[in-house]
Amino acid sequence: MNQRLTAKLKKTGLSEKEAQVYALLLDGGGLYPSRIAEVTKINRSTVYKTLTALAIKGIVSEIENHKKYFYIPNKLSRLVAHAEVEQKRADAALREAQALFTELPNLVKKDKTNIFYFKGTSGILAVFEDVISSGKHELVCFSNAAAFEDKLPIRYYKEYAGKKKNVGIHTRAIVVDAKKTLQFRERVYGTVGNHASPEVRIFPPDTALFAGDLSVYGESKVSMTKLLSGDVLSIIIEDVMLHGMLKTIFEIVWKNLEIPKNPALSGKNSLAGVS
Repeated sequence: MNQRLTAKLKKTGLSEKEAQVYALLLDGGGLYPSRIAEVTKINRSTVYKTLTALAIKGIVSEIENHKKYFYIPNKLSRLVAHAEVEQKRADAALREAQALFTELPNLVKKDKTNIFYFKGTSGILAVFEDVISSGKHELVCFSNAAAFEDKLPIRYYKEYAGKKKNVGIHTRAIVVDAKKTLQFRERVYGTVGNHASPEVRIFPPDTALFAGDLSVYGESKVSMTKLLSGDVLSIIIEDVMLHGMLKTIFEIVWKNLEIPKNPALSGKNSLAGVS
């Protein structure tokens, strides 16, 4: 068999078996199914199915010869025509998918709960992407900024901060470890501009440090990221009721925490953690 031709035919969108059979027909000029099965080592019933699929695509033709079916390859221009049809279908499918992405929030039940799990640092990036894709809104979070610093190169945090600024996402954060929070803020938001930094309030000094982040954002999203020993676990939950409950809890805690005396940590010249 012509393996090189088979490999090139596969790249046009044909399946493995379709490419094998078509390549054999192109080399042989025309064959009976029994001979195709013998050469390709594909069982005869599968050969018939494959030939039927190729015939439907207009790539091969079926001829009856002495009450037996004989198959011949059509011109390669038919393969090009088939690929063009598939391209048009793919383009149409892409347009439909893009339209569905825009319309989906209005088509699904608002009270439905969706949960997405991510393991590893890719989960942090998944949360970043989901926050940005939620558009202009306010994000509130409980976070330990310093715990995330060594999980990703600093450029990822800077890019995220820049995208939040461009989209118009305002952030309020309740954080632990004020000193490291301020240091991390300078590294992340230094190039973005402090005016784009989140408002921050600090947990009391005796609060036990936690390695993670809980963010409430968009109209119905909640993300939780837990830093395990050497690993990261992230969860994104889409639930209107849970979103409202956690936002209420955040507001109660926020109002009962003192505004930091350090001006660098108060108002909008401050930093949130991973969020």
